[in-house]
Amino acid sequence: MTPEQRAAVAGIVTSCYELYGRPVTHGLLDLFVSALDHYDPGDIRRALNEHVRNPDNGQFPPKPGDIVRALEGSTETQGMQAWSDVEAAVRYVGPYQSVTFDDPVVMRTIEDMGGWIKLCEITDDDLPFRAKEFVTRYRGYASRNTPPEHSARLMGVHEANNVSHGLPAPAVKRITSRGQSRFGIGHQSQVGHSVEADQKDEHGLKNIKSLLPRLKP
Repeated sequence: MTPEQRAAVAGIVTSCYELYGRPVTHGLLDLFVSALDHYDPGDIRRALNEHVRNPDNGQFPPKPGDIVRALEGSTETQGMQAWSDVEAAVRYVGPYQSVTFDDPVVMRTIEDMGGWIKLCEITDDDLPFRAKEFVTRYRGYASRNTPPEHSARLMGVHEANNVSHGLPAPAVKRITSRGQSRFGIGHQSQVGHSVEADQKDEHGLKNIKSLLPRLKP
């Protein structure tokens, strides 16, 4: 946010708390502005209006988490939406193409589950269990205040083979999320936009030796 936008958010929160007859301190405003820093003030105003009109929770002053939940949904909802994007990519892109998701939580979650190639080996019988594992892991990272570290891409079979033969890394498929993630990114889902691979991403190559025995030349 710009300084002007932060001031606008502080004013919105102040007006809301006045409605409840609650005092507003600088510390409270700092907490709200910090927690909502990457959201648009107009969206924040709409979320506060929804909270005030809510017959269940609207009788209490909102907390920052209430506004985030109104803007993004619960972490479980986010995880389920993210899994829908991942499952579509598994089916339509497959294991041979390296991919990158714009949601850092998706990237880290797939890495924790063994990487892109392994995830693409999923069977229909395993699908419900892997979906549950993904959502659980995703929620753990999404509940944090900062995005997790992750590699620039998730390696596919073609890139793994190229690396083993000293060849340049191929292009990567960029996949953008359908919804807004915990960390403020995500638009309409796109599966198939190409970007150049980052050949200097050593983190993404660190498990290459464990992958190569499973790959056909």
